[in-house]
Amino acid sequence: SKSSELELSQSELIQVRESIEAAKSGESALVLAKKNEFNEITKALAEAREQVLENGKQLLTWKEKNDLNKAELEKLRAENTSLATTLASNNSKLELSQCELTQVLEDIETVRSTEEAIRKELEYAKIEVAKQQAKVAEISKTLTETGKSNDATCTTIPETSMRQKLEIFNELEASLRKENKLLSEKIVEVTDELKKTKETTRDSEIVAFENQIKFLNSIIAQKQEKENHLMQELQRKEKISYRKESQICKAETRPRMYCDICEEFDKHETEDCPTQLMEESDIAEHSHYSSSSTKVKPPPREYCDNCEEFGHDTSACEKAKSRKDYTF
Repeated sequence: SKSSELELSQSELIQVRESIEAAKSGESALVLAKKNEFNEITKALAEAREQVLENGKQLLTWKEKNDLNKAELEKLRAENTSLATTLASNNSKLELSQCELTQVLEDIETVRSTEEAIRKELEYAKIEVAKQQAKVAEISKTLTETGKSNDATCTTIPETSMRQKLEIFNELEASLRKENKLLSEKIVEVTDELKKTKETTRDSEIVAFENQIKFLNSIIAQKQEKENHLMQELQRKEKISYRKESQICKAETRPRMYCDICEEFDKHETEDCPTQLMEESDIAEHSHYSSSSTKVKPPPREYCDNCEEFGHDTSACEKAKSRKDYTF
């Protein structure tokens, strides 16, 4: 009987050893599985960290490019302002030159009118001189004929009367010649003044101003086109930079747990609040909802993921709006 009991004990011992071995092997498999799972999680975490670092580097690169674009944009705006100032100055000069040209043209027209009037007076004076000369020639001829037949004509035309008429005609001829000379001098003076006025016109200067203004307008158009292109590129980079920065911020930080019912941080979220599963009697016994309290359950508080603060929602965040403000 003892031998049978001994054999039974040995068989039980063998079974116990097998059970222990099986348990060890099962535990080893579980530990190995947990180790593999831990290694996978560690690997995924390392990859996530590398991705975060890579996103940070890329974000820094975008920011540097963004700063360069802003500097170039400011430079273009300064050049644009300078060109606009130069254009305004040239426009003022052009307006002044146009006013001067208008005045010169009016002066030329006045001189031409005066010249035409003088020419008419001169023509009239020439006609009068010709008439007087004809009369003088006629009188001279009459005097000559009278000298030849003095005796015959003495009774009809007295000599003293003829001499007086001759003196009057001589004085009239001298006066007309003097007036003719004055008119000729006036014509020469007006002609010289007209030539001088024509020489002082600024046609070439006005054309130069107009060409310079056209050139400046073309430069301003090119600068404006380049500025618009840079603005579009800057807006596109700002949007990409903002998205990546938001992703990194969300990956690195999470909002604190907060319960709107208990009004406490870092314990549980509102949807996980145990008071939601309590009966009314249990809720009444809750410290925050005692019978002495008449406080009504408040609405959910607004929380901003960008500022990590309560008081406003993420969609109404001024910080996010300011990032999209592209006025510099």
